[in-house]
Formats: sequence, structure tokens, C-alpha cells
Amino acid sequence: MPKEKVNQRISRRKNSSNVTNSKTAINANIEVVASGSQSRVARNFEDSCDLLQIQEQEMRDDNREETLAPLADASSNMNTLRSMENAPIDTSKTFYLHMIEGLKRNLGQNKHIYDAIHEMKTSQDVFQKETNEKLNTISEKINQLITPEDSYWKSLASKACKIQLPILGLYPDDSEFKKGFESILEQEKPGYIEQLGLQWNQYYSGRIRPLCRDVIKSQRCDKAKDIRSAMFDIFGKNLLTRINTSAGAEDITAFKNSNNTKKAFKCLFISDDDGALPYIEAIKKKAWGKKKTTLMDTAFTLAVCEIVLNPRHPRISVSDNALHKRFDLYLDCICNFKEITSEITKQVRQDELGKTCDNSDDTSESYDHHYDDRDEDQ
Repeated sequence: MPKEKVNQRISRRKNSSNVTNSKTAINANIEVVASGSQSRVARNFEDSCDLLQIQEQEMRDDNREETLAPLADASSNMNTLRSMENAPIDTSKTFYLHMIEGLKRNLGQNKHIYDAIHEMKTSQDVFQKETNEKLNTISEKINQLITPEDSYWKSLASKACKIQLPILGLYPDDSEFKKGFESILEQEKPGYIEQLGLQWNQYYSGRIRPLCRDVIKSQRCDKAKDIRSAMFDIFGKNLLTRINTSAGAEDITAFKNSNNTKKAFKCLFISDDDGALPYIEAIKKKAWGKKKTTLMDTAFTLAVCEIVLNPRHPRISVSDNALHKRFDLYLDCICNFKEITSEITKQVRQDELGKTCDNSDDTSESYDHHYDDRDEDQ
């Protein structure tokens, strides 16, 4: 091989080796440069992170101071409390300690205000209570001064009759009934009578008593109807023919003159060994039912039956005046254990008819043209 060609090959190998070494050096330099750059970047990144952490810490400190400031003045709200729930234990403890201290300072500084508010509230309650009491007193006085309507007095009279008549009878004493009425009135309107003073007696006599008498008279009328019905039931159809109070004069005369009516009339005065009147007691018991009866009820029953069945009394209707006179006579006999006969009411019949009755005649004549009953029939 020529020497020149050998030299060229050697030269090419050297150049190739140099190129390879150059590349290696360059790569090494690049790696060194890259490594240095990475180190600087890492250091810069770490410095940036440290700076951010410092800034975040400063911001947290600032926020904590801003949060604690209103709490120290006792003006924090529930949102602040909720935001602290997730805080670390030490931070929460510090927060609550600051809050408590702030509240203590607030209470201490404003104690006189709270005392004043409490005193004002207490005074307000006392004032309201006194005001209500005065208004109630005024309202009661106004109600006492307002005169009730007649309907109220009638209702109260009915209530008084329901309580008093079983005790006082259907012809009660005025003074006794008035006492009972006043007792009931005092329960419904306390102080009303006292408020009227001396005017009460005049007011009762002029306005209330007439209403009470109407109610009592109505009660007597209803009871007289009960007694008439019971009387016909006790005697029965075979012993006594039933007659209506609206019957004509001829029917009434026939009823009064019938033998059944005369026999039934005599039965009224038949007494037992104890002096009681069995027929009257039976009629009374049926008319009053299960209610307790008195001697006054016995006298009232006898008076009604005597008017209806007496052949010498021309009517079967029961007037209040005729009934009252007989009631007084029979009650006197019962209370004083006197014998009760059909002749007890002789003088009353004579006064009603305006002429002397023939006691020996058991038959009845028609006295309608002589009879003048000024009372309204019941």
C-alpha cells in the first residue's frame, strides 16, 4: 500500500477520534450546564416556596388579629364561631379565651345598663298588673250600673222559682222569696244590690217583683194542669168522666150534676186512721212525680180538685184568686190538724156566687149568670 494512503487513513481516524472527543466534551459541558441550571432553578423554587409560606403565615396572623378584635369587643357573630370550628385546638382555645374575656369586659362595662333594663322590666310588669286590676274593677262597676233587660230578670226569676218554690210552695211569702232572689242575684252579679243601695227595694218592687209573680203564676198554672190530669187518671174512666176545660156550659153542668162527679168529690175528703186523705195523696204523688212534696203541695192539690169536682162551683176552670183562697183554708187545716170537710170552703163559695148556697142540696145549679170571676182563668 502506498505510504500516502496509509497516512490519509491514520489522519481520518485521528479526526474521527477528535470529533468523538469533542462531542463527548460538549455533552459533558451540556450536562454540567444543565445540572447547574437545575440547581439554580431548584434553589429559586425553594426560595419562592419559603417566601409564600412566610406571606401565608403573615396573612393568617393578620386574619387572626382581625378576628379576635371584634370578639374582644363582644360583637362577634355565629359565622365567626363556625369558621373557628375547624381550627387547631390551640387556636380554638385561644379564641374562646379571648371571647370569654371580651364578654366579661362587656358585662362589666355595661352592668348598670342591664340593671336599668331589669328594673324597667319589673316596673313595667307591676304597672301592667295594676292597670289590669283597675280595668277589671271599672268593668265590673259598669256592668253593675247597666240595667239588665226584662228578659234577664225573667230568666233569673225562673231560676229562683226552680230553687225556691219546692221549699216555699206555689204561694211563696214575698219577703222569703225576695231573700232567695237576692242570694241568686248576688252570685251572678256580685255587688249589684250594694251598688244600688236604698234604690234596690224600690227597683225590686216596681220592676222585678211583677216579673217574678208572672213566672210564679205560670208555674201554678202548669202544676194545676198536672193535678187535673192526675185526678182523672187516679179515678179512671169508670169512676169519673173526663171533661175538657174548653167545654161549653151545658157540658159543664152535666158533668157537675153527674153521680160519678158527686161520688168523686166526696172521695176527696175521705181520711184514713192517720188523718191523711188517700185520694189526694195519690193524685199529688202522680202530679209531682219523684219530686219531694210538702204540706203546701197537699193543700194546693186539694184546692184544685175541689174546684173541678165541687157540684156547687159552676166552673171547672181554675182561677188564681179562687185557688189561692182555698189553698189558704186547706193549708191552715193541715198545719193545725183540723178536720178537712167539703164545708170548709162554704163562705168562699158564697162570696164568689154572691148568694147563700143550700148546703143540704147535693145537686148543682148553674150559677154562670151570677158568677163574676175577675181573675184570668188558668
